[in-house]
Amino acid sequence: MKYLFLLLSIILSSLSSSAATPNQVQIAVKLEPRTKQFWCRYTLTLPADAAETSVQLNLNKAFTITGLESHGAVRKQIAPRFYATAGDTVQAIELTYRPGKQRRRVVLTYQGTMPPKFATPEVMELSGHSNWLPSRPLREYELIDYVLQVQAPETYRIISSRPPIRHSQGRSTFRGLTSAIEPTVVAAEHVYEATTGAPTPIKVSKAAAPLLHPDSLMLSEAERVVAFYNRSIGQQDPIPRFAILLTGADRDAFALLDNAAVITYPDFDVRKRIDQLVLAHEISHKWWAYGSFNDYNDWLNEAFATYSSLLYLRATADTAGYRQELAKRVASAAGAPAIIGFDKTAHSYPTYRRVVYDKGTVILAALHDRLGDASFLAILATTAARKTSSTSEFLLIVEQAAGLETRQWLEKLLST
Repeated sequence: MKYLFLLLSIILSSLSSSAATPNQVQIAVKLEPRTKQFWCRYTLTLPADAAETSVQLNLNKAFTITGLESHGAVRKQIAPRFYATAGDTVQAIELTYRPGKQRRRVVLTYQGTMPPKFATPEVMELSGHSNWLPSRPLREYELIDYVLQVQAPETYRIISSRPPIRHSQGRSTFRGLTSAIEPTVVAAEHVYEATTGAPTPIKVSKAAAPLLHPDSLMLSEAERVVAFYNRSIGQQDPIPRFAILLTGADRDAFALLDNAAVITYPDFDVRKRIDQLVLAHEISHKWWAYGSFNDYNDWLNEAFATYSSLLYLRATADTAGYRQELAKRVASAAGAPAIIGFDKTAHSYPTYRRVVYDKGTVILAALHDRLGDASFLAILATTAARKTSSTSEFLLIVEQAAGLETRQWLEKLLST
């Protein structure tokens, strides 16, 4: 009977999560890469069943707000506010409404200039890492159903995480489902592309510079990574396509929930193990992206992605490399604070990495050792398919699959 109730609670939680309607977002942006400037009209629509009497948005303090409209708002306020999650001051926007079951639509217009690390005369990148979009406080990674309309000079190509639904010279429209801060656009005078074939098309788009041999190797490696994940952690929710955007800005690499990744390193080469792991890590974020970025549940994103990349390394028959990489994380995690209850705002970034990335990875490896390949991978596949967003949900999945004793053992590891 206990397991019947447990199963019902998991099913109901899954149904509730899947039934949630993503907010609708329309973004119209005009780019001027030569001056690094952009103009944006951002429209957020919240469903009537949300019935919110207050809508709040945070916007990058570097941008200039030129308009704020919302029918039915009885009060509008824009003020600077320190946002602890970002560790910086933002423009805090708040609109207040009378109670009632009414749809809320907010139209925000603003403009700005992108810093050099995101814009050159040849390439302009607007992405989650350039912090160009507003988002609701502590909800940066909530799902949105978006339409992105982009205008750029006719000599520039416009690319995004997926193909455009409409395109004409200097204008492209994209539509997708991703997290609130992740709609991405890259404009470049020259874009070079390569694509794999079936069963899972993978496309590499490189801005400004021609594709080189390391880019071809990366495309082939991405094909192998996706194939491995689709038959393991993603077997219940496989990747249907994947896009890799190469901007050449020499800054970082990051994943987009919309089956894509941005890699900015010009010397990225998967023949180097560190780059091979970065690629596998970022691709796995297609599944590991639903834990809250703002609290300890972020380990469901970063530790799971890190361990997934190690699983891929092992699957390539590099068992020695797997052990070496895991040993590094064991050493880093020694003496680190507990995962459950970890407050990232109270610790340094290196400590955050030790806890959320490394200690979480070590605990997943311990769970893997305890359960064996088949049971462990089945748990990962279920966790991924259910878009698990909290540690308590993950513990329920473990209990259902491996029993109460294993759940209690795991919870103790996460709490010490």
